[in-house]
Amino acid sequence: MKKLFLTSLVGLLLSCSATFAQGYKIAYANVEFILAKMPEMKSIQNQLQVEQQQLQKMLMKKGQEFEQKVAEFEKAAQIMNPVARADKQRELQDLQGRLQKMEQDAQSQLMKKEQQLSAPLFQKIETAISAVAKAKGFQYVLNSQTLSSRDNIVLYAQNESDNITVAVLAKLGVTVSPSEIK
Repeated sequence: MKKLFLTSLVGLLLSCSATFAQGYKIAYANVEFILAKMPEMKSIQNQLQVEQQQLQKMLMKKGQEFEQKVAEFEKAAQIMNPVARADKQRELQDLQGRLQKMEQDAQSQLMKKEQQLSAPLFQKIETAISAVAKAKGFQYVLNSQTLSSRDNIVLYAQNESDNITVAVLAKLGVTVSPSEIK
């Protein structure tokens, strides 16, 4: 009885999945590749580079000030009384903590800036993918790569014609040859 039930259940699941697969057309695109080919990306990268350089200059200046204070402390530590030395050490530790917080805040600020600048570009790509998918009759479009190029979302694709990356780029006005696609 158990075998009959399990066999029936497996058969039912297989028939449901076969019916599901027949009813839907699925495509894939490499969003990371599309993003890299967008002309707007150069401007975004330039803006981020300028922002990063400004933050690095500020952090470098603060780091040099900290190093200078540490050097001054090390010179004067021998002649300081224990209470003054302990106060100065706490002050330097506090300064070092603030410097580390500034570094973290700078990284966070840079990430927010990148998200802010790239959000309209992602929206533009999403709109183009939707338009191409509708035009080609696809119900689902998968991303063929994640941000880490080692993690494919599409593990197998029988038909290369289901790759709409070039069509999406064409919809966005960017021309690439199919041989460029990774």
